[in-house]
Amino acid sequence: MRILFAIQRQINLFGRFVQLWFFGVTFQIVLKSFPALIALATLFGLSFYADDYGNRWRKSLVEKQLTTALNRDDMDTAKLLLTRQISSGDQGRQTLYQYVKVLEAKQEMNDAELVMRKLLARRDAYAANWLLQKIYSGKTWPDLDTAQRKELAKIAEVLYQEDGSLTAKRFYVDYLLFSSQLPLALSVLDEISAVDPARALQGAAIARQMRNPQVAKRLAETALRQLETLAQSDTTNSATQIALASCRVFLEQFSSAAQGLTDARAALASSNLEPEEKTSRDTNLRQALADTLVSWAASIKQTSNASRQDNLQVLKLLESALALAPNNPRVLTMVADHVLQTIDSDDDSLIATRDALIAGTSPGIAHFIQGTSAMLKDDAVNAEMHLQLAANLLPRSGAILNNLAVALAARPDADLALALKTAESAISYTPQPVPHFFETRGQIFVKMERYLDAVPDLERALAVPELAPAAHQSLARCYKNLGQEELSREHEAAGKRLAASKN
Repeated sequence: MRILFAIQRQINLFGRFVQLWFFGVTFQIVLKSFPALIALATLFGLSFYADDYGNRWRKSLVEKQLTTALNRDDMDTAKLLLTRQISSGDQGRQTLYQYVKVLEAKQEMNDAELVMRKLLARRDAYAANWLLQKIYSGKTWPDLDTAQRKELAKIAEVLYQEDGSLTAKRFYVDYLLFSSQLPLALSVLDEISAVDPARALQGAAIARQMRNPQVAKRLAETALRQLETLAQSDTTNSATQIALASCRVFLEQFSSAAQGLTDARAALASSNLEPEEKTSRDTNLRQALADTLVSWAASIKQTSNASRQDNLQVLKLLESALALAPNNPRVLTMVADHVLQTIDSDDDSLIATRDALIAGTSPGIAHFIQGTSAMLKDDAVNAEMHLQLAANLLPRSGAILNNLAVALAARPDADLALALKTAESAISYTPQPVPHFFETRGQIFVKMERYLDAVPDLERALAVPELAPAAHQSLARCYKNLGQEELSREHEAAGKRLAASKN
């Protein structure tokens, strides 16, 4: 009770204080000062309004002057007005964009780049795209130094996160793949797989390389559904049909892949396309069918115990592939490899089929098979002899010249100049050289200690899983000798990761 009484007494005293203050002298004085306070507040508000109005008026005047200057192509005046505007604190994106356009018109690109780099630091997608187009368009990673690569990596990241377009995502994936950031690359490829079948298949290949068969199969099946729809709508589109076959091969649907390409060739033959176009597309389809048959044969070799029936089927598939594309590098290499593996067999059927395979080819291809077989046996003398004969008989065959270059470079007393010339001939004589050819030339450059020349060729080889580990190691050596220690360490680590993943 005493506590409640005390609380009540305090409340009464506070209420009495408020009453006395409200009607006291102090409050009366405050009431008299109200007009002055209101006037002061009014003046304060008017000053803000006047300042704001003045700013808007000046901004409007500057904009009118700027428009007039631009319409008259008076870039000096435009630059002066924009410089004042920026100096006064206007760092808005639109103002800076306009300033850069004026600098471009005046050919002051260094200043324009500085402005865009400041915007890039603010994660501006427009600036990222501008820098990409103006500075890095047409350049490859080997052309760039460490600082430029870091900036390009920043551009790729900003475009991916701030732009988010399909083009930006593709560019970001290319950067991630180059820098061997496979898990992150796979996640981005997964994002775009629903609208880009080619990238879906690329993601499937990476997932398989990372030993994630579930994701690999899911992405490949996503690509397959899209490509089947596209192929049905245009049966004569060789690019789509080839992509579809590649997807089926990835899923080990070899029979469907081969039949699809065969049907595509038949549809093309009965189409109304111009003869030259028909020939061009059919050549591509024929090469793709040969590659499919080679992949089918390779799959049989890998998954079987090399039974007599298996070896016969492999030889027959290779015979068909050789008939379709006698100069296809993959076909020729696979033929030589399988002939070597069955060279010691005493099975009459295998011997007959193998001999028929070799005999059914031209003398040049027969020498290529024998020379490649000798090379795989580390018989450098016979390898060089047969491959030289093959090159003389088929002087414009890229596969033959490439293997001859390998054999020449492998000799203890190698004539590297001749090996290089042969490798360059292999590339020049092939309309679309495979990365293996560039890898051969790159490794020769390394042996010649021409490290700067080796880098672009070895970079191309990184796209092929079986070539990537050795290419990374050679690139590490190149960059170390070029004084790029950081890049050397990156490639050495990437090579070790890939080599470990295969064990």
